Amino acid sequence: MEFVIGAVAERLRDEPCTVLSLSGSPLAPHRDDKTADLTGVDRLLEILSGVIEPAYGFRSLANFKKKFQPEFTPLWIIYPESVHLPAIALALLRCYIPGLTIAGAARLARQIRRPARPQGLGRPDRVQQIPRKLSPQM
Repeated sequence: MEFVIGAVAERLRDEPCTVLSLSGSPLAPHRDDKTADLTGVDRLLEILSGVIEPAYGFRSLANFKKKFQPEFTPLWIIYPESVHLPAIALALLRCYIPGLTIAGAARLARQIRRPARPQGLGRPDRVQQIPRKLSPQM
């Protein structure tokens, strides 16, 4: 992938193009100060990022993009009231997991946050595993 991005960048040097976008890294924090005071929305996004990271890899994607020394530009979502945030969050999740329902999102969050028990410990019928392929019923 590095070769492809480098080849495109080299080719664009001779074009009148002034910007090459590696796209956004949603839910990957790009703050310089990790200990900065976070707003309630920022804390919620941190939690959501931690829940989804094992399934999608937002942070590892952002770390990959950092190899190219990008200029980070904030992406904004403008919403009329904070009461709309859960619906916005579900809509964004559905971009990555089409057909996801609220109940499916809750189940996915529980499965990701709860590590699977090693074989032979506890009741085997209660071992939680992350699904390999997410079906639209989720």
